[in-house]
Amino acid sequence: MLILQIKKDIREAMKNKDKAKLSTLRMLVATIEKKQIESKGGLTNLDVIESIGKNIKQLNQEIESIVTANRDNASEKIAKLEAEKNVLIEYLPKQLTPEELQMEVDSLVGLVKSQGGNMGVAMGIASTQFKGRADMKSVSKLVKEGMMN
Repeated sequence: MLILQIKKDIREAMKNKDKAKLSTLRMLVATIEKKQIESKGGLTNLDVIESIGKNIKQLNQEIESIVTANRDNASEKIAKLEAEKNVLIEYLPKQLTPEELQMEVDSLVGLVKSQGGNMGVAMGIASTQFKGRADMKSVSKLVKEGMMN
């Protein structure tokens, strides 16, 4: 299970005195454990992947706000956040390339259209099919474009 691998990597980061990786993984475990308490049960790897995705999204938003604010120490802060993001990305499943995503979305849209489905049906299927493997913003855009054609 993914959470066990993350905890093992925390111990490894402690041994190697890798403070950046250690703090990032501890933050991730805290998020996962909070989610586990909220769900009142065990978490699946998909739940852990979802938590990782949320953390990455938060880091991206933070980077964006720093760039927008044009702060003095922006470059070092952005570098730190990018390093944290790279640590988290290691735990995500292999991401689909834009070409692979386009092909899979096209076949999904074709299937949904042939069965008389709408955008909501297509996105419901897409969210389960692509969760953790692709940026859902991109998926939504591609599904919307496919359903319009």
